[in-house]
Amino acid sequence: MTGTIPSDIICSWTKIQELTLGVNEISGTIDPCICTLTDIFLISFTESEITGPLPECIGQLTQMKYAWFDSNFLTGTVPDLSSWTDLQQMDLSANLFSGSFPDVSYSLNATVVNVGANNFSGIIPDWLCDLTHLKTLNFQSNEFEGYLPTCVDNLVNMVSFRAAGNNLVGDLPPQIGYMTKVKYLALSSNQFTGVLPSTFSQMDSLLWLDVSNNPFGVTVLDLVYPILTLSNLMYLNIANCSLTGKLDYQLFWNDELESGFVFLNLVNFDMSHNHISGTIPSIVQWWYSLLRLDMSDNDFYGELPPAMASFQSVIINGNPDLHSTEGALPPYLTADESNSVVNNTGHFSCPVTHSKSGDEFMLDPDYYDFSLCACAGNYYGINGTCQPCLSNAYCPGAQTVHVNPGYFPIPSAQQPQLLIPCQTVGLSGQTACNPDGTAPFVCADGHIGRKCAQCKLHHYMYGGRCRNCSDADAGVSAMILVVVVFGVLFIVYRLRPTVRPRGDSFRFSTSSVNISALQKQQQNRPGDMTPELESPHFIPDPETSRDSSFMTSSGRTSSSSSGVGGGGGLDSGSKFISMSNMSTMVESPMTTSRMSNSSSPMDTTRFLIPTFEHSKTIPSSSPASMGEDDADMHISGGISGGAGRLTGEDLVEVKNDKISAMPRGLTSAGTFKITQLYLQMVSSVFSIHFPWPELLSPFSNSASVISLSIGQIFGFGCWLPDPTSYIQNFYMSLAMPGTLMGIGLVLFLIVLFLSYMLPSIRRRFGETLICDFIRYEAYVLFLFYLPTAKLVMSTFNCETDPISGIRYVAASPYVECSSTSEWAGVLPAAIVLLLVYILGFPLVLFIWLVRRRQILITYKMNRRLGFVYQPFRVFWFEFVLILRSLLLSISTSLLPASSALRNFVVLIVLSTAITLHLSIKPFRTRSDNVLEMLSLFSVVITFGAGLIFDIAASHNAQHGTDGGDVLAVAWLVLLIAAFVLAAIVFTLAKNVWHDMSEANSGVVMWFRRNVFSHFQRATPTITISSNSS
Repeated sequence: MTGTIPSDIICSWTKIQELTLGVNEISGTIDPCICTLTDIFLISFTESEITGPLPECIGQLTQMKYAWFDSNFLTGTVPDLSSWTDLQQMDLSANLFSGSFPDVSYSLNATVVNVGANNFSGIIPDWLCDLTHLKTLNFQSNEFEGYLPTCVDNLVNMVSFRAAGNNLVGDLPPQIGYMTKVKYLALSSNQFTGVLPSTFSQMDSLLWLDVSNNPFGVTVLDLVYPILTLSNLMYLNIANCSLTGKLDYQLFWNDELESGFVFLNLVNFDMSHNHISGTIPSIVQWWYSLLRLDMSDNDFYGELPPAMASFQSVIINGNPDLHSTEGALPPYLTADESNSVVNNTGHFSCPVTHSKSGDEFMLDPDYYDFSLCACAGNYYGINGTCQPCLSNAYCPGAQTVHVNPGYFPIPSAQQPQLLIPCQTVGLSGQTACNPDGTAPFVCADGHIGRKCAQCKLHHYMYGGRCRNCSDADAGVSAMILVVVVFGVLFIVYRLRPTVRPRGDSFRFSTSSVNISALQKQQQNRPGDMTPELESPHFIPDPETSRDSSFMTSSGRTSSSSSGVGGGGGLDSGSKFISMSNMSTMVESPMTTSRMSNSSSPMDTTRFLIPTFEHSKTIPSSSPASMGEDDADMHISGGISGGAGRLTGEDLVEVKNDKISAMPRGLTSAGTFKITQLYLQMVSSVFSIHFPWPELLSPFSNSASVISLSIGQIFGFGCWLPDPTSYIQNFYMSLAMPGTLMGIGLVLFLIVLFLSYMLPSIRRRFGETLICDFIRYEAYVLFLFYLPTAKLVMSTFNCETDPISGIRYVAASPYVECSSTSEWAGVLPAAIVLLLVYILGFPLVLFIWLVRRRQILITYKMNRRLGFVYQPFRVFWFEFVLILRSLLLSISTSLLPASSALRNFVVLIVLSTAITLHLSIKPFRTRSDNVLEMLSLFSVVITFGAGLIFDIAASHNAQHGTDGGDVLAVAWLVLLIAAFVLAAIVFTLAKNVWHDMSEANSGVVMWFRRNVFSHFQRATPTITISSNSS
């Protein structure tokens, strides 16, 4: 509605009870004829344009309950309203009334009295305390003076009490605290002094408290101490109260509270325009619910803590001593360059800062040394001045500085003093550091931190790039993990020597066991062989020397009158077997013949063969000669009685550092070892920060499966609580060997328990369980030596920042090498691993091999650790391989990445490995030696290709080419790797087939004789088996 009040019409409605003309554009004055509406009880002229005074007779409307005249232009004094005894709500606010407080002392049922924002004066009348039903009392923004009545404790139903904007003085009366139902309390803009009364602690319902603009003149803690326990408080304003002190711990934590946190539900906190000093504590984030914080115009100093990022809106300008040590904007803030503020000097302008959510974050530009302020062309701002533009950057003037792609500004992106190169990815020289060359400096998608080397949350590192965790299929990752676990279990199972409990055989190399020489020696010295015990070539077995029967040359047996043809026999008092006159049968995949009793004299390596319990006789048969080139031979001794069982240990001499026997089941150990080392060395080469092309990703993934980087390749890091944590990623890298060793321990305990519970399990696994467990755990230690060494070495490789002097982990340049960073949490574990595993493990291995070299071929030793030395012609070569892995890990992880020394050392290590291999041919089989040579050449070619890619990437970055001209090198690396992997698969299949032939299958034996025999000369063996007569 518009126009004036239609008084003639209104006044004719004599029976009207409610008159509502509010929220209109009605103007004019209120006609006195309104007093004739004697039945009216509600009048509303809210938010109109009414002027003039209230009619003097308006107090005669005795039925009045609701009188709403707020937000108009009414003037004069308020008439006598003593007749409004039934009044419940009166709102005269936001007008131009004057005089004393309107007298509604007879309106004892009133619940709302609002006279705020007028020109009333005088003192606050005490009769207000008689209106005990009041819920809202508002007399703010007037000219009242004096003291607050001390009787306000009578207002027990008060919900909103507003006395702000007057001239009230003195201390706040403690009776205010007894208005326990008050939710809104406004006492600002008066002249109150002292502190908040202690009774305020009883106002549990208080949601909104404003005591700003009062000269309290105390410390901030003293002022607000009584309200620290009010857990429902949402708004607190103590601005401009002449407060001093610091943000003490008590402002954030109170033991009297159930949660302990002070201001747990506080949303808006204004402490501006005071003299509060000190640094802003990081525990400011304990104000969990806080959205808006105004700390402007105080005396705070130091840096803004990261905890400030938890607030949506922060006003903190006007603190001249608040300053960033790096001259940088906090990472949780952004600069709105479209809305700049011109500096007083006129030489540059500074942008308005916002939080990440886009809300206001008012911060003085001197906090970040004006580094975000724009200078003239070819200049950039630093420390409040404009300096000439840096090299490898472009400064157009409107922005701070455009850093070229591939460079990172230090000490900060907002205040650069030097640009350092970042890692490049791919042949085209792609980089995570400001890839588009724009300003301000940004990292590539998914990257954060120094040198943009850290991945954001929900991202994982792969090949120098941060990939989204959504791209990592959790199902595939879990499947890969299961395959790796069971792959290790299968390999360890394949590396066991197989000596069956009954009727089995044991293989010995005839290169050192000469049967004919033993026979001749026995003919020249018949009788008991007890003197042989003094020979250093014999090592008696203490277990079998007590209850086992051994053959001697005398032809006697321990408990039977049956003899051995040709004078051979058994004697319980003997310790060793004499081969003279023994009935023998020589079997070979190529020939089958009788072994002759005579042969040319030669040195004999004596050996101990396990005997059989309850053995009786050995039947006689004619010997026959054996060809020199026969691959395998078996000496079959027919043992009557079906209870034969191996009880001792087979011992063969290690002569001239060369191992003479290869127990069945270890024929694949060399190939497995070559495969493991090849993939790990290739993975180490790929870990060097060369710009590897995407074409090699499948090869890199395959090589990384057997190394610790499987967690990065398949995104296992996304399973961490904090994938960006350096500590969590370090221990995740150790999780793979730890998991495998833990699985082995669990399986060992399960089988051990079952062996005690079930006799069948005890008979099957009882004698070999511990050996199998030791072999499994040892194999895991060998398997993960190289990747663990690389991980540990990288922990000690720290580089110094040329500007700040701070040392950072080279492999993770966002982690400081300091006692206060995550690096300190990793260092103790790295030192222990270095001393115990990386250095101690090879040393213990070497000492153990040297001291045990005479008894390395015992059954128990083979069962436990035969895979360590059996694949080699020299027992110590495993130590050489570990030493090579150690040197490779040092060169790729410990030496500086930018140093030419690293590449030189890697080439020296690889070339030395090739030279040593060609000199001694360490593996026992020809195929393994060839396979090792192929793998070494493949690693060298891969490393050389990386050097070519590095040179090409630098050239392409300078000339803007895409690097496609060197993709042929990548294809060459793939083809060579495919050939090596195919050779590995073929050799492993051949070895498995070879082991299957032990069953004497006709088809298998035919294939061995006609297909596989020319690839690898089979190890000659001697087999002693038992047969039931």
